[in-house]
Amino acid sequence: MLDTASEEGAAGLYEKLGFTLAGEIPDFALKPHGGLTGTLIYWKRIGAAADTLS
Repeated sequence: MLDTASEEGAAGLYEKLGFTLAGEIPDFALKPHGGLTGTLIYWKRIGAAADTLS
């Protein structure tokens, strides 16, 4: 499981790597220069379980 900021985060990278968006938690994290941003939660099945589903 991974998470990233919904604004200017790594969502594009996670999706290119095959992770699935589970949802968003609004106003979860502080931005470096103030204010709040949502957090996107991603998941990916790995290991033997992922191999049997392909």
